[in-house]
Amino acid sequence: MRITTKSNRRAGFTLIELAIVLAITALLTAGLWRMMSSGNTQLRDQATADQHRDLIKAVKSYLESSAGSTWLWAGAVTKALAIPAACPAAGTLCDFLPAGFNAASTNSYNQLYGIRVNQENATSKAYSFMIYTRNGDQIPDTSGGRISSMIGNDGGFVYVANVCGANFACGAYGSWSMSPAAVAPNGYGLAVATGRIASRTYIGMDSALNTYWLARKDVPGDGVVASGIDDYNTIQTDISLGGKTLIGGASALITDPSAGAIENIARLSIHRTMNVGFGEALEIDGCITNVVSDPLCDDMVTIRGGVSIRGVLKADKLYAGSFIYESSDSRLKHDIVPISDVLGKFAQMKGYSFVMNGGTEKKYGVIAQEVEKAFPEVVHNGGDGHLTVDYMGLIGPLVGAVNELKRQNDSLKADIEMLKKAQSHHK
Repeated sequence: MRITTKSNRRAGFTLIELAIVLAITALLTAGLWRMMSSGNTQLRDQATADQHRDLIKAVKSYLESSAGSTWLWAGAVTKALAIPAACPAAGTLCDFLPAGFNAASTNSYNQLYGIRVNQENATSKAYSFMIYTRNGDQIPDTSGGRISSMIGNDGGFVYVANVCGANFACGAYGSWSMSPAAVAPNGYGLAVATGRIASRTYIGMDSALNTYWLARKDVPGDGVVASGIDDYNTIQTDISLGGKTLIGGASALITDPSAGAIENIARLSIHRTMNVGFGEALEIDGCITNVVSDPLCDDMVTIRGGVSIRGVLKADKLYAGSFIYESSDSRLKHDIVPISDVLGKFAQMKGYSFVMNGGTEKKYGVIAQEVEKAFPEVVHNGGDGHLTVDYMGLIGPLVGAVNELKRQNDSLKADIEMLKKAQSHHK
């Protein structure tokens, strides 16, 4: 008898299994490398931001010291603050720099530092300074934005892409934008290469003297003369409406600079505004400018819903589908007395045709001074010294006059009937 054996064990991998293992290993290695690279980049950016913040603090502390203040307010308006080559050196910036920091110190991108200082306002002792980097590796825009935000409100970066202006330093969070190469007070007279940090710190020593920081940028095209602070902030209250812009800011056509202006709006829609507490719901769905080609712009402004006007409403022409006197319900009134003896009062008034001063259209109405003698309650001061007549207020007296005429007419008819009967009786 022949005995055969079968082995259930196998040594090693097949070629297919080996290829799968190698592919998985490659994917894991690539993912781990990307994760490590990303982590290293973030650590590198954080270290750069931390070092820059420390330098901002050191420069500010030095300029606030007696030695730094003396240096700041003596000599030129714009000047470079040199980082000492060797520290410590008493009475200099060295007294405030981090341990071991000197002119040869670099950030994690191997960039050196430079400092420029401006005297912004000698009277109020306001000043600013820019700490910029040079040489070394170019910081990518993505890292530059991250570093700028990590530095804080003073952080800034010169992007390779044209973010806020070619070769402009762009402040973190849109807080400011400027050309470092411009002269004071709008710049520091230096060129900062792209891919480099350019932070800007402003110190206003006396807020009562109207020193500014993070002030809103002048609205483009508003006619306001640049005040020297217009480049501190690029934030504006701009709302895009179908390609147009709603601008809240001073207008050249408005004498009050604090007033707002709506410019270049072809169509403005406000839907379902909140109840303002008086029970009125307001919806505006119309056209500020009548655009003939827009079928929705048949009317200049269309208001659908209830509107309460607490004041004088003036209109050249007023059209209404219906007039409703809202307080006609008897449950809302007291001291209700029928109107009588009004025919004599109406006899004091006349109806006239007339043309308003400055106009050409013939109109019909009454004279307020005549109405005031008969019904003073319906005559009011229009706010400009002229009298106005509440024509709706005359409805009640007119109804009373009609009733009075009817009573007289009924009495006359009764007298006539009696005369007819008497005449027929004598025949």
